[in-house]
Amino acid sequence: WDAHRWDAHFDGGAWARAADPRNPHHAGSWVLLASLGYFFPNDDEIAEDLAPDKDIAGSDGERQSDILSAVLGASPLIPVAISAFAPAHEGEAWEVFEVAAESMAITTGLTQILKNTVRRERPNDFAGIGGREEPSRRSFPSGHVSAAMAGAAVTGRWLRSRHPQLAWVEAILYVGVAFVGIARIENDKHFASDVVSGAILGQYVANTVWDAHFGRGEDPGIFDRIRQHMVPVLQEDGVAIGFGFEF
Repeated sequence: WDAHRWDAHFDGGAWARAADPRNPHHAGSWVLLASLGYFFPNDDEIAEDLAPDKDIAGSDGERQSDILSAVLGASPLIPVAISAFAPAHEGEAWEVFEVAAESMAITTGLTQILKNTVRRERPNDFAGIGGREEPSRRSFPSGHVSAAMAGAAVTGRWLRSRHPQLAWVEAILYVGVAFVGIARIENDKHFASDVVSGAILGQYVANTVWDAHFGRGEDPGIFDRIRQHMVPVLQEDGVAIGFGFEF
């Protein structure tokens, strides 16, 4: 990790282009955002419909959601492993790992900031505080869903860009995210709007981080700047200089 690599991560243009609401990769996030107009007013009704019977996730849904959220959050390790051993993806393993790690770190950080700022009570969940049962105020947004969505989105972007014939796997990943969200609602951990908001956060952050690093279309990304950097190259008979150009 050199100074140029660190400096490249503060390329405001790359981040601005990636986070631009007009970026087509954010279309899914905007669809979910629009749906909040339905979920917020109907949170209580949805919770009442899902929580008593646990028809989808079952009585063991809370444990299953914990496991599945962790699996989806760690799913980018699969493309990292494939890239590490596939000659066609030489040098990509670290890049995918870096994008996944940054996506997860930013998503987790923003999730915790929102939880501690909004302090929304969970639907019917209590935490022992000072020997008393008090409502837990960490409902908004769902951390399980934001983490699961961030991991699924990074893995999905890798599949679409590197192995488009396997892009259908991305749909399976998102079904898993939906299951996590439903399980959290059925077990009184979150309202539906908490779950959808967590999905928006994880997806928007992951797509922003991916596009900022790998670029989009003709727009260069952070990794393009790093690859173009001038670096010393050790050779048997001395040191050569590899030249690159930045515009």
